Amino acid sequence: MREEVLSLDGKRALVTGGLHPWGKPVAEALAEAGAKVLLATLPAPTTRKVAGKLSGAALPTRPSPTQVRRTVTRAVAGGGIDILVNCYDTPMASPLLDTHQAAWRWIVNANLDPVFLWCREVGGHMLANGGGRIINLASGLGERGLGNCTAYCAAMAGVISFTRSLGLEWAGKSVAVNAMAPCWFEDTPLAEAMPKERLARFIPAKRLGKIEEVGAMAAFLASDAASYITGQTYFLSGGVMAHA
Repeated sequence: MREEVLSLDGKRALVTGGLHPWGKPVAEALAEAGAKVLLATLPAPTTRKVAGKLSGAALPTRPSPTQVRRTVTRAVAGGGIDILVNCYDTPMASPLLDTHQAAWRWIVNANLDPVFLWCREVGGHMLANGGGRIINLASGLGERGLGNCTAYCAAMAGVISFTRSLGLEWAGKSVAVNAMAPCWFEDTPLAEAMPKERLARFIPAKRLGKIEEVGAMAAFLASDAASYITGQTYFLSGGVMAHA
């Protein structure tokens, strides 16, 4: 494969959501591939620090309709947006009978609503300017499910279904929409809650994923090498999701 097919030189990428655990490695991988990276996360000194290391820019944003619109307008005025990566992943564990409606709304608002807001605002710009790439962070639990995590699983299933539907909607308009669903990865709250050796026993690859592997997948999906891929969710699971 020609190296230029994987290059993101001249592209501008907007990475939204949290830097930990997924936003930072995604931003680093996109920058390494040549993209100018804009970080739209909650206001924090860390965002400016990471953006500076990547020779990018920090656009502190809370995921509200007004702030998302303002940030997208600013990013477009600065040179456009070719790549959007939404990195929202707020877990919640609670038995259904103990889950109040307020908690349900909170977890959906934290994981699914921002994806809708960013895709709507950035997607309009991409459609008007000849195309682009959108990548949404999901979770293997949005496909597999897990007891006592119904709200989180439902929100992530929503991200997967949203991605599939939007990929179909914009397939003929040069805007590719895909999702990545990491499962068991090092340096994540889920992995830190259990011994690594115990987790690895249940993973066919016999190891947890490395954070940089999520960044590598994002860089691939953002590149011309993935120009014929849309509406798909890629499970980074070491083989776990291959089981029926």
